[in-house]
Amino acid sequence: MGAVFQAAGDILGGQAGSQAANAQSQIARNNAIIADMNARDTLAAGDVAETAQQLKNRAIRGSTKAIQGANGLDVNSGSAVDVQQSEAKLGALDALTIRSNAAREAYGYTNQAEDQRAQSKIYRQQAKAAQIAGFINASATLLGAASSSGDKYVAMKNSGGGGGAAGEPGGLESFANATFGF
Repeated sequence: MGAVFQAAGDILGGQAGSQAANAQSQIARNNAIIADMNARDTLAAGDVAETAQQLKNRAIRGSTKAIQGANGLDVNSGSAVDVQQSEAKLGALDALTIRSNAAREAYGYTNQAEDQRAQSKIYRQQAKAAQIAGFINASATLLGAASSSGDKYVAMKNSGGGGGAAGEPGGLESFANATFGF
């Protein structure tokens, strides 16, 4: 009788392991969703910051041009134009740096999402394996008990104790009592 309970415990243990792995799989899927959202949010924030930087650059160039004009410089020629072009290039570089940093951060989140999706698949496989293992362990338990019972019956029979009919001393009933605790 103990083998039956052990087999049932093996099956329940496999189911519990499967449920735990499925829960981990769901957590990993949720983490992947969050990482994807973070990637999108990072790109959107990068776009906003890049636009803000471009507006700031235009304001700086306008201010520089106004200062040059107020100081009597020809704002459309010579070094005044060179200064304006340098400011434009530096401003564009700042905006591109913001875009690049946002893309790099978003790429990191995208990689995290892919890692989490892969981990989720691994957990799903573990869930399937845990269930199968529970049934295999239960089968092994029952087969082991049957084999052990057969060995005990043969030993009892060889010792002269197993020849009686059911209900007689040394019969099948006493074998069942000795083996299964009936």
